[in-house]
Amino acid sequence: MPPSLLSFEGVSVSFGAQEVFSELSFQLDSGQSTALLGLNGAGKSTVLRLAVDLQRPSSGSVSLSGMPVTNPSARAGVAWLPERVTAPHYLRGREWLALLLAQHGLAYSHSQAVAECAHLDLVPSVLDAPVRHGSKGMLQKLGLAACLLSGSHLLLLDEPMSGLDPRARRQCRDRLLEARVEGRTLFMSSHELEDIPLLCERVLVLHEGRLVFDDTPAALCALDSSGKAEEGLLQLLKN
Repeated sequence: MPPSLLSFEGVSVSFGAQEVFSELSFQLDSGQSTALLGLNGAGKSTVLRLAVDLQRPSSGSVSLSGMPVTNPSARAGVAWLPERVTAPHYLRGREWLALLLAQHGLAYSHSQAVAECAHLDLVPSVLDAPVRHGSKGMLQKLGLAACLLSGSHLLLLDEPMSGLDPRARRQCRDRLLEARVEGRTLFMSSHELEDIPLLCERVLVLHEGRLVFDDTPAALCALDSSGKAEEGLLQLLKN
């Protein structure tokens, strides 16, 4: 049996005396798109940073495809979108994309970038405009475009819909659905819970330092009589 695409084994994280979570263990298999949910401060962003070695655990281990996440080869097929996307203010959109793609060993293709922008409700002119003129939503979509253009098989997305208007959010959701059809695996945090049943087949919930739920979106929705994911989550965290 091949190793799990992503594996957390007994991972604990503390900042001084403050414990974020303790003994966190789970495995994510290829093709198993998963939502990571919880209240603000639960540790969702920390989990995603650990998965790309941008943060080290206090104890425990994190691996990608059976290799320690500290091994650069393990991270070769992984793309990460942070919750707060920032870019060097002096670069134009295409220059920033080129810089990000170079980290994956890829050359920038203007035609591919224009096509990806169209998928994400971005006009092509953003590629020639300085990123300092862009809105939060524009930077978010450019960052997501870079992840998709990278060809990575695992997309780690921290609040990918953050700052997007309703039309842009729908187009981004549809593009992520296409990414799944292409064989990519999503591991994403989100407060836009209505998108979760469409994008993911598994839900993990972090609360008060531990994993309190590991099941399907349908099972989360069933926790409340409304049948809605948001109400199901609130019901779960009430108990």
